[in-house]
Amino acid sequence: MNGVPSGEVARSLFGAWLLLRWNPAGTQFFDGTRGACIRSFWAAAIAAPLYAVITAISFTPSPSVDPVRVALVFAIGYVVMWTAFPLAMLYVAELLGRSQQYFRFIAVYNWAAVLQYTIVLLATIAADLMPPALGAALAFGALVFTLVYEWFIARTVLQIGLLPAAGVIAVDVVLSLFINAITQRMG
Repeated sequence: MNGVPSGEVARSLFGAWLLLRWNPAGTQFFDGTRGACIRSFWAAAIAAPLYAVITAISFTPSPSVDPVRVALVFAIGYVVMWTAFPLAMLYVAELLGRSQQYFRFIAVYNWAAVLQYTIVLLATIAADLMPPALGAALAFGALVFTLVYEWFIARTVLQIGLLPAAGVIAVDVVLSLFINAITQRMG
């Protein structure tokens, strides 16, 4: 990866791993600069193959749909997903009086997404191998776990209370549902 030093990738993923274990010390592995925030979007490249496999397992297009079109729609949706929330957070961070933590928050959020995609992929694969009810429960559990992880990150990095952190996650969920609905419909 030309845009980000491998040491920064390892350090950021380790920090995200500590946060996944509910250890707030994980935030110390992230730089709060604009440059670190911008470099954190390389996490999208790392997570892209995970997203592709999750999508391939979860989405079944009709046989009459052009597979190239489906791939393009989902690729565009992926890029929009990676940019919509950070753009919305510019406003939300200002509203919360946390603009000074914005760059660090987005860096943590982006690198943590690699771990979230890994969790969702493992749950998706496991759910496919289980009876439908058990698989659905596992997939739901993985989703809830990743949302709680995001909530912990918002609360810890932005240094905000329980409800404002839940509001940050609600913004992410609403944007994700909207983008996914459009992607699914067009795909």
